[in-house]
Amino acid sequence: MQFARIGAHANGSGDIIATLKRRSFGTGSDTSARILPSGYGYIRFSGFSLTSQSRVLAGIEKLKDTPGLIIDVRNNGGGLAAAAQNITMRFFTEDKLGAQALTRDGKPITVLFYPVIPLSPVLKANAALAYTKPLVILTNESSASASELMASLLQDFGRATIVGQRTCGCLLGYIGLMDLPGGGQMAYSEIGYRSPKGRRIEGEGVTPDIAVALTIDDIITQRDRSLEAAEAHLTSVSRLSKEEKK
Repeated sequence: MQFARIGAHANGSGDIIATLKRRSFGTGSDTSARILPSGYGYIRFSGFSLTSQSRVLAGIEKLKDTPGLIIDVRNNGGGLAAAAQNITMRFFTEDKLGAQALTRDGKPITVLFYPVIPLSPVLKANAALAYTKPLVILTNESSASASELMASLLQDFGRATIVGQRTCGCLLGYIGLMDLPGGGQMAYSEIGYRSPKGRRIEGEGVTPDIAVALTIDDIITQRDRSLEAAEAHLTSVSRLSKEEKK
């Protein structure tokens, strides 16, 4: 069916009939990587996909000489868990045990009897490419799914400081779609996740290490207090590191 006719009431003055054409559309993942005036690296992206993964990894490589890095996943609704894990591992020099997958029957997800989603994945590091300097992750209530997976992994391993607001608490995975009457489809969750330290992020979210409330005044003046707090934290960490070396 290419066209659909719908009716609606217009303030009691009768029906309005419109003919709509069905079409598919998609939203791309915007990615930016730059050096802030403070000298710290900054990467922001809107979703986790194979394309955004390659762009984020390229951004990390581009900013490898910066003294600290800020990854901004505010308003990032998530995407591929594999992309989140691959980006996460760019910040480690050794392999790590990833988030535990929770399935309905307690068994790994398989395709043609081959396990495609293990219950306890081992995430591989590449020491030669790893960014090992201080790291901050910016989050808010719209950081969801794969964003929360990455943030929880980096937080549990003590690799990054989370700054901003508590995340969505929307960390579930699906691998299939159910056909609905009328031609629609519904994605239904089959996979839950538990962080390396045993936290269930679904329904709870990731709590920031440094909480920064969003105020109406900040929105009006376009002041980014979370970014300011992230830069201040990196500066503090750098200062302490220099003092320890004396």
